[in-house]
Amino acid sequence: DYARAETLSKESLALYQQLGDDRGMGWNLERLGTIARQRGDYPTAAKFYAASGECLEKLANQADMATLFLNLGELARQQDEPKKAETHYRKGLALAKALGSKRDEAALVDRLCVLDYQAGNYAKATARSEQSIALYHTLGDRFGLSEALYTRGRIAAAQQQGESALPLYLESLLLKARLGERRGISDVFGALAVVASRELPQRAVHLLAAASGLRRTLAINLPPSEQAAEEKLVDTLRVVLDDATFADAWATGQQMPLDQAIAYATEYITEETEQ
Repeated sequence: DYARAETLSKESLALYQQLGDDRGMGWNLERLGTIARQRGDYPTAAKFYAASGECLEKLANQADMATLFLNLGELARQQDEPKKAETHYRKGLALAKALGSKRDEAALVDRLCVLDYQAGNYAKATARSEQSIALYHTLGDRFGLSEALYTRGRIAAAQQQGESALPLYLESLLLKARLGERRGISDVFGALAVVASRELPQRAVHLLAAASGLRRTLAINLPPSEQAAEEKLVDTLRVVLDDATFADAWATGQQMPLDQAIAYATEYITEETEQ
């Protein structure tokens, strides 16, 4: 619930400002930046992250800077600036290792892995992905694990290995469903649609529409490059299906309640993996 998170973060920020608590201010400014980033408001996100950095850099304990570097990297990556993103990720990773923060290390390794597979470096991406997954398993971090499994699935799918990607997506989806992590669920729906589009175009449209509807409910947007890729897939599916069939499939996907959409996605994966 990004709207509620934004309201509470602003209230918390005001209290920390009254107390002169730099760490509390830094946390809330960073959170507000991430909310703006998820909405696609990158200029506002950059301002909040910069203000957060000004607060956190004053602290003797630099542990919180590792997370900020991760978010700065995400901001750059989502604006198609991979070199800048890598610089931020590496700074954060070095800091996380120096401080012994395994959770931050796992997250930053996962983000570097995303850069690798987006650049077509699948072997390096796979190695990093396995490292991140192992760290999250050790930590018992279900949210982080759900993200790392999703990333691992994306790597497999990018290499046309749908049969390997689907079980990873399923494990990620089920974790996200238990956590109520709706943004991540929409990501998995979209990724499943890519795999389904190769042989089951109507199912792919259902999943894309469910993802789109969930993002609309959350008032968040895909990064520009991912939005362009999704629009290209939609255009392809419009050609494969006739207009009436596409429109009907899209309406069906948009109208699915979340629990039904999760069950539908799970059913698809189960059917495909049992063949």
